Amino acid sequence: MGPANEEQSVIITFAAGTPGYYDPQYAMTNTLAKESDVHSLCVVLLEVLCGRLCCTYSNGRIEQNLVRKWIESYEEKKLNDIIFKDTAIEPLEQSALETFSDIAYRCLQESHEDRPRMAKVVTELETALIYQKVHIVFVGC
Repeated sequence: MGPANEEQSVIITFAAGTPGYYDPQYAMTNTLAKESDVHSLCVVLLEVLCGRLCCTYSNGRIEQNLVRKWIESYEEKKLNDIIFKDTAIEPLEQSALETFSDIAYRCLQESHEDRPRMAKVVTELETALIYQKVHIVFVGC
């Protein structure tokens, strides 16, 4: 879309995208901006966290929307009901999950103005990773 962390967004119109990944504001305005990338990245991160695709289809229609379900779970403080669980994979430490979830929630806001810049997203994800690493070192998990 453009150079990272510039003050001005680069605006692109008539882009192609896959439902579920592209910015909801694009669906309303047909305009993409740098903040659209923040939303799309978050959708991919949620797929990894939850272990499922952002959308499931049946008869050509979206049947389940991960983003909508994740937002509901976040607001109801029931994220443990939706995140991926596999006994072979170490679960996220609570502070790491909360940090990850807080930044993800902000990335999924409808308005570009309400989303963080990509640099802030990276910083918060690095913080979540530090929490996870510290937990592994001190708890031995």
